[in-house]
Amino acid sequence: MVPATYRISATKPGKGCTMNMIRLILLLVSVFGLLTAQVDVQLDRVSNLLGDRQITEAKVILEKLYKENDADPRVNYYLGVASLMENNYDDAIDYLDVAIEGDDINPQYYFMLGNAYGVKAQRSGIFKAMFAVGKIKSNWEKAIELKPDFIEAYINLFQFHLQAPGIAGGSLNDAMAIIKKVTQLHKNLGHALKANYELINEKYPEAESELREALKTDSSDAYYQQILSFNLNLLNTFGYHYLNRDMMSKSRRYFSLAIQTAPDRANPYDSMGDYYVQSSAYDSALTYYEKALKINPDFSVSRLNKGKMLEKLNRRSEAIEVYNSLIKDAPGSSYAQEAEDRLEEIEQ
Repeated sequence: MVPATYRISATKPGKGCTMNMIRLILLLVSVFGLLTAQVDVQLDRVSNLLGDRQITEAKVILEKLYKENDADPRVNYYLGVASLMENNYDDAIDYLDVAIEGDDINPQYYFMLGNAYGVKAQRSGIFKAMFAVGKIKSNWEKAIELKPDFIEAYINLFQFHLQAPGIAGGSLNDAMAIIKKVTQLHKNLGHALKANYELINEKYPEAESELREALKTDSSDAYYQQILSFNLNLLNTFGYHYLNRDMMSKSRRYFSLAIQTAPDRANPYDSMGDYYVQSSAYDSALTYYEKALKINPDFSVSRLNKGKMLEKLNRRSEAIEVYNSLIKDAPGSSYAQEAEDRLEEIEQ
């Protein structure tokens, strides 16, 4: 039975009828607003879960929302993100296409679609990769068109132009144009990009100068992590550049700076281990490989390097144990293959 408050009279149209209709409409609007707010809360929860890489938990919520409204662009967007995090790039592309159909002015959707095509290009054969290239570039460009200060899209597009061959759309001139734009938006990030640009052109003094400016970024800066990522690659590159030329003091300075910049990452410690190998300081090298493994126990290159140092120090039984463990945990990898080669050498 309809409550009297919302019952519409069929015999007395007029003011009472109009008021009842208004109340009914307001009730429906209120209910719709409540449902929308509930979806917003659930999507906020999904965003946090994905940020913590709790993909399974996020997908449980998303699949329920998808059943309720499979055309909701936000739900499709997050399903696309979750699929991409699982390396299901084709599913990610499908979901993100639907998201854009429902909201074609959201720059984040185009940005993520470009990322999905980027993963597809990396994981596919050459012909599929060439097909994806245009989609990568056009989606990131669309994201920037919709949001001219979209720094993350500029960064990805810069890397594309720097690394892709000309036949695939890469362009050093376009990369330089992006550097100029990013520098206007964030000076130190512009220095980080410029350092990479100069390094590609093998202009080491210029790259080092730009790197020094980029390293002045404060850790509280909103783009500190992006700059840190560029810096680490550069510091590592310079460290090996000088190591390969037996310029040991310069090499060590860059590897040390990488460790200071990112003390919670394994790779800088592994690189310092390589420095000590070339210095024939095998005990010190082993120490740094073990530091890398303390941070990331699954870091295969450090596991392999640890085995090699144990061999150098005549601790062969320990080396054999390390190699066997690596072969078991990373079957088919280049590191496991090298570990097998080392075992054959030890057994001879």
